[in-house]
Amino acid sequence: MLSRKKHIQDYSRIQVQTSTHARVICMLHEKCEQLIRQTIDREDPDSRSHLDNAQNIIVQLERSLADNDQVSKSLYLLYDYCYCSLESGISADSRKALQVISSLRETFNRLNKRPEN
Repeated sequence: MLSRKKHIQDYSRIQVQTSTHARVICMLHEKCEQLIRQTIDREDPDSRSHLDNAQNIIVQLERSLADNDQVSKSLYLLYDYCYCSLESGISADSRKALQVISSLRETFNRLNKRPEN
C-alpha cells in the first residue's frame, strides 16, 4: 500500500503534467509562497530547506521567462530580488520576498482566469 505522501506526490505530478503552462506558473508561485510562509510563521528546523526549495522554484520561474521583452526583464529583476532576500534567511527579508511573490501569484492567477481574446 502506498503511503499518503506518495499519493500526494503522484497527484501533484499528474496535476503539473496535465496543466497548461500558465497554470503551472501559477502553481509554482503558490508553492513558493507556501514554503516562505512556513519559514516565517513558525521556527521550523527545516526552515533553511524550505527557503532553498523556494529559491529553486524562483530559479525555475526565472528560466521560464523570455529574454526579449521589457516585462520579462522586469520580472527577472523581481525574482532576483526575492532570491537574494531569501538567501539571508532573515525573517524580515523573507517577508519582503513573500510580499512580492504573493503579488505576482495574484496577478498571474487573475491573468490565467481571464477569457482568451
